[in-house]
Amino acid sequence: MTSRGALGLVSPKTRKRLALSWSALFILSVLLQYAAFALAPAAMAVHDEGLFELDGNAVSSAAVPGDDWDKVHAGTSSAEATEFITDAVNSGDDIFTGGSSKDDHNTTDWLWKVGGVQDKNDITHAFAASYTGVNPDTAGDTIVYFGMNKFDASGDNFVGFWFLQGQVGPTGSGAAPGSPFSGAHTVGDVLVLADYTNGGGVADFNVYSWVASGGDAATHLHTVASGVPCTTAGATDVACAATNTDTESAPWAFTDKSGSHDFLAGEFFEGGINLTALGLDQGCFTSFIAETRSSQAVDATLSDFAGGTFSFCKPPTIATQVQQDGQSLGSLGTINKGESVQDFAHLTGSKGTVEGTVDFSVCFNASAAPDCSSGGTAVGGTKTLSGGNATSASYTPANAGFYCFRVDYTPAEGSKYLAASHTNKTTECFQVIPAQVTIDKTADGASVSAGDPVGFTLSWGNSGAGKATGVVVTDNLPGAAGLNWSIDASTGSGSTCAISGAVGSQVLTCNVGSISGNTAVSGTVHVTSGTTPASCGTVNNTGNITSTNDGEASDGASMAVNCPDVKVVKSAAEAQIRVGDTASFTITVSNIGTGTARDVELNDPLPGGLPWQVSHAGCSITSGILHCDLGDLAPGASVAITVTASTDGVSPEGNCETLPNTASATSTNEPAGALGNNQGSATIEVCTSTLVIDKSVSGNTGGTFQDPNNPNNPLNGLAQAKIGDTLTYALHYSGTGVLTNAVIADPVPAGLEYITGSATGDANFTFDSYDATTKTLTWKAATLPDPADGSVTFQVKVLEAAAEIGIVDNVATIQSDQTPPDEGEVPVGVLPPPEALTPPPAITPPPTDSLSSQTATGNPGFALMLILLVVGGLALTIGVLTPAPDHLRNQRKDRRR
Repeated sequence: MTSRGALGLVSPKTRKRLALSWSALFILSVLLQYAAFALAPAAMAVHDEGLFELDGNAVSSAAVPGDDWDKVHAGTSSAEATEFITDAVNSGDDIFTGGSSKDDHNTTDWLWKVGGVQDKNDITHAFAASYTGVNPDTAGDTIVYFGMNKFDASGDNFVGFWFLQGQVGPTGSGAAPGSPFSGAHTVGDVLVLADYTNGGGVADFNVYSWVASGGDAATHLHTVASGVPCTTAGATDVACAATNTDTESAPWAFTDKSGSHDFLAGEFFEGGINLTALGLDQGCFTSFIAETRSSQAVDATLSDFAGGTFSFCKPPTIATQVQQDGQSLGSLGTINKGESVQDFAHLTGSKGTVEGTVDFSVCFNASAAPDCSSGGTAVGGTKTLSGGNATSASYTPANAGFYCFRVDYTPAEGSKYLAASHTNKTTECFQVIPAQVTIDKTADGASVSAGDPVGFTLSWGNSGAGKATGVVVTDNLPGAAGLNWSIDASTGSGSTCAISGAVGSQVLTCNVGSISGNTAVSGTVHVTSGTTPASCGTVNNTGNITSTNDGEASDGASMAVNCPDVKVVKSAAEAQIRVGDTASFTITVSNIGTGTARDVELNDPLPGGLPWQVSHAGCSITSGILHCDLGDLAPGASVAITVTASTDGVSPEGNCETLPNTASATSTNEPAGALGNNQGSATIEVCTSTLVIDKSVSGNTGGTFQDPNNPNNPLNGLAQAKIGDTLTYALHYSGTGVLTNAVIADPVPAGLEYITGSATGDANFTFDSYDATTKTLTWKAATLPDPADGSVTFQVKVLEAAAEIGIVDNVATIQSDQTPPDEGEVPVGVLPPPEALTPPPAITPPPTDSLSSQTATGNPGFALMLILLVVGGLALTIGVLTPAPDHLRNQRKDRRR
């Protein structure tokens, strides 16, 4: 074992005598200091409070109640706050340096460096623990226990302990000449100084308070009390200290100067003070520094230190509950959107009534309770605690989802509680359940016809889980022409519906009030309006629903107001009939519109003088006027009415008499724009017998004329004959009715010669004669059938004289007792003959060569012949192109059919 100084040179007997001497001195010290402690209020002694063992060792004893430092080190103590510091030894230690590093100087004067101190001043561990008194006479008192163990304890030992309200600690690197400490002393900081010798008890134990000035121990240090060894302290001591007088077990890793892993005598020190009893429990302490000193003087130079964060105070217990109208919402309660809540905070603690202020914040998450341990939005202003209670301002969430409050506590000045923050996901959270108003609009049907009523049904509800409030249903009703809305019926408890506004700008309003959550249909209203033909088209309608707390919706529907379109078509069974036939008109009334035509009527003033008849149900003829009540006509439907009359009594002025007829229809719901087709007209011609003729030619060999320079020449298409052609004329006739004594006559024009015996008749007409004087051919028929149809023919030869005429026109006529004459004609152009060739002159002597087909083209005479042929052909062409006389070109057939 290494030397312990001078005591190591004396015998054990001598050491025992010295120990007795120190004990005597210690007893004397107790007697001198007792008076000072007598001034303190009566209380349980800090060493036998039952909170902590102040017995000069660090190991818990099962027979003694309370903690010991082994539990503090292990973290199993019941202390409210603890600090356990392991400090470096020898040259790598953080130590004080500089002449102002003294207890009577402010910490702003202190310096530290990395280095080494005397072995007996080298701290290896420092520790502290705070408790709140539980016994009747110390209940609520703040009691602090502290201590250290050192690398060596030879000779006199001077130790100190600072309990600081501010954060004080070394800063910088500790490089020479030293680094400062952060923070500064606060009035009320507590200093405990103790002196003891190796193997002996505590000789001196004093408690000081840092003051602004006027301290009795120094300018800033004022003596509060002096303590005694805990082993000899009385039952009411408020401060005491103890050191080990023998070797004690170390409950943590420890090696002293001698290499021992136990605490040798004097290497372990501990103490305790009741701050409340000493009047020092003002506010909260945050820093703890254990120190070794060069002497017992308050201005002694400081050596080693070990410090850390340590508080005598603790946060209060905060209980919260979300409330609505003063009633608890329980755990994760629910409210409807638009409603308000408050957060109630109740703060308690062992340090008495919690005083100070709280600030409330709220956090939001759409899908789950949020973590509101930080952030959020402030709710109202700061609230001052009253009896430890505070209630937030009312908070109205803006959105559906989850909300959690947080309470941030700020202690009052001098409070024994630390600032604290509290939130949880049960009583301080709630859910805003949304309302979702719904509206459904349905039309009474897809469509109606003009004149029928239209209608819509509005129904409303709430598909959300929350209650919807301030619900209003509105509907800007369609303002088309002919619409005038009224309420047919409405349902819904508490709902009132009314229509306001002038026709054309009417508005439906239903004041619904509130709708409970998950209500499919809360109420309905049915509105209707009549229609007119002016209402035709699509009636669009949209209903709206709003709420004051959440949600809005709209829904639309439409109905088609379809208009009819009545159309009248009138037709005659036959456009032309004979006298005695039956005249027949058919009137078709149809609805080509998209709506049903209501109450359709047909009126038709029939042609007078005939015995008209109708057999259609709903129709009658009065005074020559047809009237039909056709009822309703669906879209696409039609009705055909036929009227008939005999024409025996018709006496046409001339050949035919026209029977004009116009019918018209009406419908009670047809719009004015569809009336243009409500009338239909038709006529019938009642005629006597008819007999007509037309004529054609064949056998011409000259083709047809076509002007190459004038496609509009009226002679284009004219049949062309050559002199000597045999032409065949066909006379086609047709007739109806009674026809008697019918005669066909055809005078042969100049330039043509009738070929005797060529005339032919048919089944009806017989060739009668040819008058050579007038060159007229005649066919006769006593009676013609009804109808009559046939043809007769004759032939002529084209004479040279026809070429002089140019165009010969052949006109035939037909007539009977019942019909006037009718003509049929056909012109023929006659080509002139070619010019004659002049004989060639005689050639002397005669030519010896002969003309052959092979040599003709080289013969001068042939060339001359070609020239003459060309000239002749040109003359022929001129003859063909010679215009016909005007009286022939302007002839037109005038037939009555």
